[in-house]
Amino acid sequence: DEDGDCNNGEQFPPGHESQALVGEEGQVHNQVYNEVRKRKRTSLPIVWNMPKGQRIVVKCNEDSQPIGDEGAILGKFLGTIARNGGFCPLNINDWCQVNKNSGEETILQCVQTKFVYPRSCEKWILKSIGRDWRKFKSSLKDAFFNPAIEKNPNIKRKALYKLCPEDVDNDQWRGLVKYWKSKKGRALAEKNIISRSLVKDSHNAGTKLGLLG
Repeated sequence: DEDGDCNNGEQFPPGHESQALVGEEGQVHNQVYNEVRKRKRTSLPIVWNMPKGQRIVVKCNEDSQPIGDEGAILGKFLGTIARNGGFCPLNINDWCQVNKNSGEETILQCVQTKFVYPRSCEKWILKSIGRDWRKFKSSLKDAFFNPAIEKNPNIKRKALYKLCPEDVDNDQWRGLVKYWKSKKGRALAEKNIISRSLVKDSHNAGTKLGLLG
């Protein structure tokens, strides 16, 4: 940023751009961006496997939100972290608990090995990862757990354990299943269904009122 305050105060003197994937010609950056667009929702090896010392420079708007192509790459990269059980364990029920025990610090240190960004962006980064982490857990439930329950409401946990996706740690999957099958997990699921129904009804009511007006 303008004050040079990036990544916990780390400053980059003139001529240091070679360590960031930016440069006037933008050849390296364009290669990365095109590869990211091509791969879409994959694990982004083009970013994870960048040479040591090379990082993508990300600019932010006045709300500390990443912008431009570089910001889009950062957003996709954060999604891969959210789906990585090593950084964001799936068997933890509350995102706030993930951040404890140096989890937040470890995540930011990882991001900083690939990107240069203003320190003010860190809050957005953690919030974005938390959102993607919850979405990932929800997608796993919709894809594997819910269909099995609908087919056999009395299905045993051991049978559900065998449905563990290839890209999910077995122990973390078992933790997810235990929670989803628990009274607390089922109560929260029912509460969420009701909440979504209320939101949908309010939107429909608003549409009807608008038509009447």
